[in-house]
Parts: sequence; C-alpha cells; structure tokens
Amino acid sequence: MRPDLILALVVVLAAGSSRAQFELDLSTTADLQPVVVLPLVVRVTSKSGGSFAGLDTKKTVERFDQTSVPRLSAAFGKQLDGKVVAADKLQAELKKSAVAPASLRKPEERTKLLSALGAGYLVFIELDPKGAHWQASVWDKTGAEVSAPLVGDEGTAFTGAVADSLAKKVAQTLTQAAQKAKPVVAAAPPPPPPPAQVEDAPVEVEEAGPAPKAEVITAPWLVAAVGVGPSFRGLRASSVSPIVPQSPPAMLGLTADLEFSPLRLVPSLASTKFSDLVVEGRYRRNVAQAEVVGDATASGPCAVTDDELLARLKARYPLGGRLPSVGASVGFAQERTAFACAVPTLSTTWQSTELMLQVLERLMEDRLVLEVAGGPRFVSSVHAAGFPHGAFAIEAWVRARPTAKVSIRAGARLTDTTLTTWPDGVGVVDLRVFAGVEVGVAL
Repeated sequence: MRPDLILALVVVLAAGSSRAQFELDLSTTADLQPVVVLPLVVRVTSKSGGSFAGLDTKKTVERFDQTSVPRLSAAFGKQLDGKVVAADKLQAELKKSAVAPASLRKPEERTKLLSALGAGYLVFIELDPKGAHWQASVWDKTGAEVSAPLVGDEGTAFTGAVADSLAKKVAQTLTQAAQKAKPVVAAAPPPPPPPAQVEDAPVEVEEAGPAPKAEVITAPWLVAAVGVGPSFRGLRASSVSPIVPQSPPAMLGLTADLEFSPLRLVPSLASTKFSDLVVEGRYRRNVAQAEVVGDATASGPCAVTDDELLARLKARYPLGGRLPSVGASVGFAQERTAFACAVPTLSTTWQSTELMLQVLERLMEDRLVLEVAGGPRFVSSVHAAGFPHGAFAIEAWVRARPTAKVSIRAGARLTDTTLTTWPDGVGVVDLRVFAGVEVGVAL
C-alpha cells in the first residue's frame, strides 16, 4: 500500500476520534442534580356575585394543573436523561406541605421545597403576563434565578410541541449551568528531567505517625483531690460568760475531697440530664496551737484540735441552652474545736444537717465550671439547746480541667452558727471561713 494513503487514513481516524470525544463532553448530563418540574400554573377567575348590584367581586387565583403532570414528565425526562423528580413523589410533597404557586415566588419557600425533595433545580411554568405564550422560570437550590424566563412556542394552548420546546431550552440551560459549576482540573505539568545520579549514603526517613486527636473532656465520674489554704475562725460568747472570745490569726488548713458520680458509670445514663448525681466526702484539718496569756499560774501553750467533716448527696438538672444546672443537696457536717488548756476554754463540737440550693454553670463546657451553693443548717449536737437561729452555710468553687485526668479547684466555704449551749446556757456565735486550692485526679 502507498505510504501517502496510509498517512491519510491515520489522520482521518484521529480526527473522528477527537470529534467523538469532544461531542461526548458537551452533551453529558451526568453532573446535573435532580430537577423538580412543577405542574402548569393556571389562573382561575371566580364568578361574580354578592348582594350589591354593580359591584364586581371577581377574584383570580393561581392553581396547579395536575393534569399536565404526565405530559411534562415525559417531555422533560427525555431531554434531561431521567434527571426529573418522580411525579408521584412531587405530588405527595405538594399535598403534604400545602404549597401554593404564589408561595413559590419567595426564595425561601423554593429552597424549602427543593430541600424536602433532595433536588437541585426548580422549573416553574406559567403564561407570561400578557397571556401570549408559555414561559418557564428556572431556580437553583438557593432560590436564585438560573436565567431569564425561557419562552416556548407561541400560543396559549399547552400542546406537546410547547412542552418539548420548553423542555429542550431548560435542558440546555441546566446543562450549561452544571458545566460552569464543575471544577476545572488543570493539566499536570510535564515531569521534570531526572536529576543526575550521585552516589550517596542512604538516608533513613522516619514515617510520620497519625495526627494527634483533640482531647475530649467530659464530666468525670470520680474526682479525688487534696488542697491547702488559710482558715479563719471567730468565736464570741455572751457577755455574762467567763469564756474568753477566740479570734486566732489565720490557720493553715489541709483538705481531702472525694466526689463520686455513680450514674455516669452506666452507659445508658451517662449522657442523660439525670446523670449529675454526686456523693461527696470532705475532710479539713487546721494546723493550730493556742497559748494562755494573762494568767501567771496557767500561762503557756496548749494543744488544739480543729477540723471539719462533711458528707452529702447532691443532684442537679440542666435547664438547657445557656441556663445553668440547678438542684439541691442534703448533707451531714461536724465542726470540732477542742482545747487542752489549764484555764476555762470553750471547746465546741457542732453536728448539723445542711440543706443547700446547688447551682452549676458551665463556662467552657466541662473544661471550666462554676459551682455555687447555700442554705440553712440545723444543729443536732448534744451541746446545743434546741435548733439554732440564723445558722447557714455558703460556698463557691471554680473548677478547671486542663486535661481529661487533671482537676484544679479554687474557692471558699463559710459557715455561721448562732446557738445557746447546753447545759451551760451560754449564747455563742461561731463563724468559720476556709479559702483554698485543691488539685487532684479526675476519671
């Protein structure tokens, strides 16, 4: 065979292949999202009527012509390669949401309908304002207009030719819109020439491990902490009593605190609103020493035991939103101050029941929370004559969780007890304040 004929045959085959590939890229609807084709919108005018002569009460409303659905589905399904929402699905949604043509002139209503049907485009067909021909408006899923209204063949009768004409124009418009939205992938540059081979020692490359995940901090089921801080006490007795008032300087207080939330260990309850049920135990001991002055026969230091034991059950319920969690607690407290001196000194041991209102505010989820509590105290000690008057306790704490297993808490607790001792009948006012910082483990 002649060489020039062979060359001509190769050129013709290559041109045919390129042409076929070029036409395939332009005619595809693979990137087109589903299209909602609404029934024809027709205007219906009601008959005039009424009891007033000469008064025109005609009213024109827009309605969907459900009889046009089969013709529209066939015409648009053919042009859009079946990318049309099924007629039964569309009619069910229109009936369910009670959508009227007038409401779909609002962008938000168009977006709502497309979202419910999982589609990307909406086609709205109606007569133009002059009533000369049918026109189709096309909107995307944001409610924006894709193009100016597309005009069909002249005439007010909606025939098969009009439906095919509109379907073809809508298909061309949507295909072009899909092609414009498709990201353009730039051709990769040619690879650089290989570098000159140089003999060198092998280099070991350490493989990078997986990226560290952000630590998730949730409410703990157990917190065990120890703390330290200053402790103050002021004791005043009635003027007829030989008891000397006690106002020692600040004492060093050492604390140990344990909080246990049993419901957070139950998987089905851990994430519910009822999981904030806490059993708490706390012990504080003050490092103190007393000294008798002004009495030559009994001067000198004497030992002091000053501590507090607290056990309580508290429950809180989240109010939702930015509101805090609110609840209550009931607890048992014992405050003891015992002196071993040679002169009359009032040693006290108060045992009381505390009923407190509990409030917890999450400032930064569970990383930073504020706890506030307060309420009355009912003394049940054998050293008190009846219930106290005006006894109360308040406390406030800020808890920080720098990591999931570290808990840092800072705050203060104040207790005030006003009562009459038994059997001596001495009026006593006992005020105690502790402010400190606790560090512990959270699980």
